[in-house]
Amino acid sequence: MHRSPVLRMKSKIFVPIFSKGYADSEWCLKEITKIVECGRLTVPVFFHVEPRDVRHQTGPFESAFKGYHASQEMDTEQVNKWSDALTKAGEVSGYTLAETAG
Repeated sequence: MHRSPVLRMKSKIFVPIFSKGYADSEWCLKEITKIVECGRLTVPVFFHVEPRDVRHQTGPFESAFKGYHASQEMDTEQVNKWSDALTKAGEVSGYTLAETAG
């Protein structure tokens, strides 16, 4: 059984890095859900994505969530938890990193 590193750590701060493919990873979505649930200090980094896309599951997050909602195999409650966690994490002031040369 694969255990989440978040559940084993006693970290006081979390730095999730949201990128274009983040929502395609169920593992990442489970991790951010646990991070938000634990209520510890979180400093998000938005790498080539906008915080509003994380908050509203739009832009690069949209197609993944459309797929999750359309899938007969996905647990609707779990998808809603992921969405809620992203909304909360996207509301936290963090760092937005756009494309840079070099």
